[in-house]
Amino acid sequence: MKPKRPTSRPGGKAGPKSGSKTDGKAGGKRGPAPKSGPGRRGAARHEAPRRRDDRPSEPAGRPQGRSGPGGRPPRPGTTALGFPAPPVPHWEPGAGALWVGGEERTNLRRYLTEHFPRLTSREISRVIGEGYCRVNGVIDTHGTRALQHRDVVEITLPPPQETGFDEARVAYIDERLVAYDKPAHLPTTPTDGGDRTSLEVLLREQYGPIFAVHRLDADTSGLVLFARTEAVAQRLMDFFRDRKVHKTYHAIVRGHPPASGTRHTHFHKLAAGKGFEKWRSGPPSPNAKEAITRWTVEQPLGRWAALVKVEPQTGRFHQIRIHFAELGHPVYGDLVYGDRREPFHLGRHLLHASRLELPDPERHGERLVVEAPLPAEMQEARRRLLKMR
Repeated sequence: MKPKRPTSRPGGKAGPKSGSKTDGKAGGKRGPAPKSGPGRRGAARHEAPRRRDDRPSEPAGRPQGRSGPGGRPPRPGTTALGFPAPPVPHWEPGAGALWVGGEERTNLRRYLTEHFPRLTSREISRVIGEGYCRVNGVIDTHGTRALQHRDVVEITLPPPQETGFDEARVAYIDERLVAYDKPAHLPTTPTDGGDRTSLEVLLREQYGPIFAVHRLDADTSGLVLFARTEAVAQRLMDFFRDRKVHKTYHAIVRGHPPASGTRHTHFHKLAAGKGFEKWRSGPPSPNAKEAITRWTVEQPLGRWAALVKVEPQTGRFHQIRIHFAELGHPVYGDLVYGDRREPFHLGRHLLHASRLELPDPERHGERLVVEAPLPAEMQEARRRLLKMR
């Protein structure tokens, strides 16, 4: 039975540093007009002891929108890591697409400023940086590209983002901890979000003292766990460190990977900058980090995709996304490791933390299980992919 929610909202201070991270018009012509998730929200229960399961969480990431050193887009037909990418349904420009005419060699950002005067400079930066702009069907996240005659430019205006507390997203709560089904685009902590609102701040305003014990990428949705006392926070961080937390993700990936499998590699850092890192697999070495990912295909989604259940055995930076890109089946919507070719606009990478299983921090021998269903945008993507021919 789900414990009763507290009614008081005392103020509090930030806790100790969290544990491991988880993971338009002139010059252009308008173109021709050419859901069952895993589990029920709030399903939390205690189970009898079972075989020890030390699979950790995927580490969190940083703001997206880069493809690597210099920001160069991936070569056609490959992921950003150089691995072959499977075919994608043919992209057709929509009714609002623009064909570049006399403005060839114009900077993409300047082109958008001229053709969409109602958008502010900040809104245009978001449209570009968060992957809402395509040139010839390929997502462009920099805006410095020199356009050529007859290039096709198309943008999708970002929807409003969830930035407030939603009680319906509280998957589990008692006097010791809170599990929240985080929406995409909401950073877990202030460190991840810069000047953006973070989930940690929202929960502290609602419940008082809150301590983050792990994190998710801002663009990854799903379950995030917070402690409500320092003692419980330390126990939970120990569980993550000792790989006693079993996390399950669901992802929609390109093509059809084998029905099940395990990828075991060693990660090497390719690039790093302010708020950005990029990794790929390589030979074992003193500086390499072991990474192990297990998966099972839950549902083929027509010709072009599959819904997979993923159980990371280690908790490396962007582990799930890197491994599927290296397998040749990138996660749909992944601007960092995919090939930036999608059949329709997604607005985020389709990865969701759907289940947490861990020892109860105070009740010896019992385990806590919390689940969250696939979010609406992943349900909609699944529906559309199933219909594609």
